[in-house]
Amino acid sequence: MPHHSDQYLRDLPKFANLLPAILCKSNKVFSKELDLPNARYWVEHISLDSANIMAFNQLTDWRQNDIVHPGFLHTLGFPLQLKLMLHKDFPFSMMGVVHIANKIEQYQPVHPDSRIDVSCQLGEIKQLKMGCLFAIETEFFVEQQRVLYAKHQYLRRGATLTKAKVRAPQESNWLCSEEDQSWPLTTNLGWQYAKCSHDFNPIHLHPLSAKLLGFKQHIIHGMWMKSRAFSALCNAHRINLSQGLSCDVEFKNPLFLPNSVLFQQRTIASKGLTEFRISSSINQQIIEHMTGRLALLDSLADV
Repeated sequence: MPHHSDQYLRDLPKFANLLPAILCKSNKVFSKELDLPNARYWVEHISLDSANIMAFNQLTDWRQNDIVHPGFLHTLGFPLQLKLMLHKDFPFSMMGVVHIANKIEQYQPVHPDSRIDVSCQLGEIKQLKMGCLFAIETEFFVEQQRVLYAKHQYLRRGATLTKAKVRAPQESNWLCSEEDQSWPLTTNLGWQYAKCSHDFNPIHLHPLSAKLLGFKQHIIHGMWMKSRAFSALCNAHRINLSQGLSCDVEFKNPLFLPNSVLFQQRTIASKGLTEFRISSSINQQIIEHMTGRLALLDSLADV
């Protein structure tokens, strides 16, 4: 990637204003010779909306109201991700883009009265047999101190639209535990999260809009799953959020709504991390929807 060109925006882009461009953007055939966006978008001095924070906390069972959930910070960066993907030099349309992984590193907690600076830029793009894998990186600052880094990995499938296919179940080495939690998910959960996150992708909102895009039913957002899992881990382990931590996940099979899922976690003491997953049962077979790992950054440095 070339040197990034910093572009400062007055406000975060609004989804409604971006929607016409989202619907009209065409797809290019990717090649290494393409010019790629070198823009790094910035929005500074963002005041956090307390009502939106409370709604997000309720949806994700976040109980530490004096600390901003890392997943809520993602909602500030998401409009900039959309703007970046709408850049004239960005090679892909929104259709067929699948969010497959996310990693965050939080260096210090953020409080609701903080004013946030956020930046967003394109990371690496790799060409694969099934399409192109690309990354978008966002960073968050408070008083010029970087408080959180996030890397989102997306797959742009080649030639065809996204299809919601369930992967074949694999042998699981997860055992039942007293810490397992069952979560009922309502049919309007995607709409409720969209209002908090500004991610109004039609595949999350209603069965009819999801079917138009190749899904048999609407699915919940991957970042809701991650945020809800992070809350569950903090509620269970009383994690000291003043310490730096890393949390990365892979999104597996789509999670259709309404549904009931199982959240599981296990601590790997020798590696200094906690593994977790969200799964459901279909025809007596276990389907994984998300797997992840949470660790303190100091522990990772020692590995």
